[in-house]
Parts: sequence; structure tokens; C-alpha cells
Amino acid sequence: MLDIFNKLRLFFEDCYREVNVREYARIIRISPPTASTVLQKLEKENLLKSRIERKNHLYRANKENPVFIDLSKAYWRQKLTDLTTFLAEKINYKTIILFGSLTKAEATSNSDIDIYIDYEEKPISLDEFEKKLRRRIQLHFRNELKNINLKKNIQHGMVLNGVMI
Repeated sequence: MLDIFNKLRLFFEDCYREVNVREYARIIRISPPTASTVLQKLEKENLLKSRIERKNHLYRANKENPVFIDLSKAYWRQKLTDLTTFLAEKINYKTIILFGSLTKAEATSNSDIDIYIDYEEKPISLDEFEKKLRRRIQLHFRNELKNINLKKNIQHGMVLNGVMI
């Protein structure tokens, strides 16, 4: 995976999480001085924001930055490649679209993965992928497009395969 994805992974997975240098270093598995340098650089590039609390710098995602949002979308596209391939083998769909919090850089650690499949509803076991991704996967099919709000959310989503509906 790209280096930038590894550096920002924590913030893509939970866009509301704040971490200090030591916590970031432990999670990403780098030394605290290296973590400090990485976080300062990401803040300088406007991908992260920081604040000081009791002499500690706390870093969080800059969700207002379009570059961060685009990187987040690319991260999730890459992370869902195996799932997309699996669905292509199971269903002869026209389009698969990721929508919801993951495409808006609003993900939390509890966010599910919302996927629209342009196909008639079909039961599919995704337990293996839910374990691997540590998130619930919610599939939506063509017959659910009657719901206007759901349709709007899907239209603002990101095409993983096929063309926009």
C-alpha cells in the first residue's frame, strides 16, 4: 500500500479520532521522533489539524481538505478491492457503488461499509470480509432505489466498478 495511506490509515479508519505522538508511533509502529516528524509534515500539508492539550499535541484529520477526502476515497477503494472482486465473481452486476460515511471522510471506528449493487437482491455471505475489514458490510440492491434519500446518498457515492446509475 502507498506510504501516504500507511501514514494516514489511522485517520481514514476513524476521521474523528485524535492521537498524540506516542500513541500514533505505537499504532503505526515507528519511533516517537519519526512519528513527530511525520505528523508535523502532514499538518504542514494541511492533511491533519492539531491542538495542544496539557503540553501534548493532539492530531486529527482535516476533513475539510478536499485532498484528504480524495485520499480517503482512494484508501477505501484500495482496501475494498478483494471485496469488489468477490462480488464480481458472485453476481453479474452492472455497477457497484460505495456510499455513506466512508466516501465523505466521516468514518468512525463503528461505521459500516455501505455498498450499492445494481442487481436484484441476492443473499451473499460476507462474514470473511467483515472480519478482515473489522466492519459490518451492508449491501443495498436495485429494489431499494425507491427510497429517495437512499438513492441520493448512492448518487453521491463513489463507483467501485461499472458506471454511475
